Amino acid sequence: MDGFSAVGYWWLEQNEAQQITGDLTYDPRQGFSLALHGFFGSLERLNKEQPDSTTIYGVTSDGKHISLYDCMTRGTKISMPGFPTEAYSSSHAIVGSSHVADAARVFKRCYVELSLLGDWFEESPLSTTMSFKNEKYLTGVTIAYSRPKQKHFVLPFGKMSLANGLQTDGSPVHGLSLTPSPHVRFTLSERSTYEDILSRAVFPLRDLLSLGLNCPIQVTSVEFGKTKQPTPGESHFKYYFGGANGSVEVAENRLKPWMLFSMSDLLAERGSLTNWFSAADSLQEMVSLVFGIIHSSTFYLDLRFLAAVQALEIYHRRRFTSQEMNQDDYDKRVSEIRALVPGSLGKWTEHKLGSNAKPFQQRMREVYDAIAPVIGELAGSREVFLNDLRNSRNYYTHRDDSTVTTYANGADLYFLFEAVMTMLKACLLLEVGFSPARARDLFMNNQDFLWLRRQLTGHWTPPSKEVSV
Repeated sequence: MDGFSAVGYWWLEQNEAQQITGDLTYDPRQGFSLALHGFFGSLERLNKEQPDSTTIYGVTSDGKHISLYDCMTRGTKISMPGFPTEAYSSSHAIVGSSHVADAARVFKRCYVELSLLGDWFEESPLSTTMSFKNEKYLTGVTIAYSRPKQKHFVLPFGKMSLANGLQTDGSPVHGLSLTPSPHVRFTLSERSTYEDILSRAVFPLRDLLSLGLNCPIQVTSVEFGKTKQPTPGESHFKYYFGGANGSVEVAENRLKPWMLFSMSDLLAERGSLTNWFSAADSLQEMVSLVFGIIHSSTFYLDLRFLAAVQALEIYHRRRFTSQEMNQDDYDKRVSEIRALVPGSLGKWTEHKLGSNAKPFQQRMREVYDAIAPVIGELAGSREVFLNDLRNSRNYYTHRDDSTVTTYANGADLYFLFEAVMTMLKACLLLEVGFSPARARDLFMNNQDFLWLRRQLTGHWTPPSKEVSV
């Protein structure tokens, strides 16, 4: 997707009376940049603490209304002689016929563009044939376009269609550019707000592609209210994303060996898309953490590690039994112990026995065993790995050397983090509907996994006598 630029009038959300001219540029990788010919407010405002972010509205010279969200100030410059300037940046904005001031507006369908969607398709609508004379001299090149057949899927909340069209620019005389233009269309069973459509349909699809292509995927734009015969007064706008929504630069050289699965792999599993959108809803907190980590590679490693462990804990809470035993049996056991302890010590004992939850290491062991058919003995000794996971999680949570004496640090923490992320991806592959055997095949064809497995060979070596905790 290409960027664009525009000139217009701009004003703050709370002060439409003060409108300032400025230049807006959009780059899918960098997001939106706004350069004002002046600055908002007065000189007194510059001496006060500025809000973390703000919303800026604008109207361009060609009549488009633009809403820039979560704008961050990039600097104010006052020149004498000259005139003051101010710069802002934003990662997402709405461009439409009118400002979307009412979040309650509802829509039936939307069109979505995502980075690297064509790589996931694994097919191109363009084919090239070269002609040679005497098998030596090139005499001609024929480029043919064959429109691929759309693919349609029924989802829990409606339908999804995948199409791979063609975008043309220029002319055969002065230079013609032909670019495959894959996109996704969602048609909902019931009209919904654009925010609901983003959370239920668009972002889960982005996360599915990020899992499949094994790299951050960016939603570049979502178009709402597009119809062949628009109704007068009906809202129509396009939501653009860029910059903080995820970088496409890290992914442009990704090839099949680095993917976990492609669209053809996914469609070979019956009901896989329905499974995924259902899982994205029931595992919303876990999914948000996993793909937040994937899209935030610059965050500190210890914070990413803790977020990954938290995602595993949420997954266990949603998919496994959290209690050690039947609650009635547990209450009975606590009462029997309480009766044996005299006086005030009884209350203290009852308080200490107040939780029927499984300990952390037992929960992680259950998840590990559930995905063992997928990733195998990735980290050597299971118990030594789980001990390291527990100790590291406890240390980086509480930062107390007196209670945790051994924990992963430096390169060891990195490999521990990558092992946890591999466990999370294995869990999600099973949620999609891949069988353990098929999921294992996908991992065994993935170069990232094979590299990690080589690095971790013997990393967690069992002691002479292994003791389960």
